Amino acid sequence: KFFSCQFNNFFHQELEFLGFSALPSFNVDSTHLDSNTLIILLTSLIKVTWRLARRLQTNVIVHQERESKHCRVADDNSSLKAQVQLLKSDVSKKEEQLFTSDSKHKELKIKFDKAQRDLKHEKEEVLRLKSKLMHQDSQYSHLVRRRDQEIIELQDQLRQTMGLGLPRGLRKPQLLPAEQEALYKGVICKFETNNQFLIQENILLREAFYRLHTDLGLVTWQYKDLLDKYSKPGIIIDIPEILSKNFYKLPYETVSKEFNSSSRKYFDALQTFIKIFNNKLKSDQTEMGSPLVDVKKSSFPSVRVKQKLKPK
Repeated sequence: KFFSCQFNNFFHQELEFLGFSALPSFNVDSTHLDSNTLIILLTSLIKVTWRLARRLQTNVIVHQERESKHCRVADDNSSLKAQVQLLKSDVSKKEEQLFTSDSKHKELKIKFDKAQRDLKHEKEEVLRLKSKLMHQDSQYSHLVRRRDQEIIELQDQLRQTMGLGLPRGLRKPQLLPAEQEALYKGVICKFETNNQFLIQENILLREAFYRLHTDLGLVTWQYKDLLDKYSKPGIIIDIPEILSKNFYKLPYETVSKEFNSSSRKYFDALQTFIKIFNNKLKSDQTEMGSPLVDVKKSSFPSVRVKQKLKPK
């Protein structure tokens, strides 16, 4: 009886804890229960059993849903981990690309500085050659005028010696035949010596003009090669051919005319090249986003241009 009473109390407490109504109470001391009490008790047991079965079914469904949700969460977690790994790999690649871009930027900046130094050096070289050429041209013109004056004086002396006559104000007393012949021979000797000296100086001056013209032409063609290498100007620049050495053996008038014409074309071409290079450097510097830097020394290698000499 004590055990039955304890079990009944425990069973009632468990049902109340689960949220079910308790079974109807009955007297455990009575030996027999009437039929109504048994019916009520069985009905209550059946209801409780049905509710427990429904609760079990609901719990099974909830458990299955939670397992399915757990599987989905696990799959999502795996996918997220894989995406994290891919993102880490992308970040590493982007860092490598950034490092490579920085290295290329530094290399391009170094090349740009070298190009700027070379451009400034070439400007100074062009100015120096132009000044030297003008000085040589002035000296040559002065020497030619002086030689022409000496030739005129020698011709006057020779005419005087040969008795061809001079202007009335320049006539001198007639000399004896022997003295006249000696003076004539002396004048001829002096004239030949001066003539040889003039010829030698003329050859040296022509050689100097040839070297200056060749250097100026090579510098111009070097600029053209640099321009073709680094930029496409899109314009046609008239650059004359370099005159051959034999051309400078022609008369002075012909040489001077052709020399001045080609020199002017070289200077015009150089000024055009310098202007194009300045514009190109400014545009490149604007794209790079850093200010232009003035430098004094060139680091570009010298460009050797093999130019066919113009036959004359």
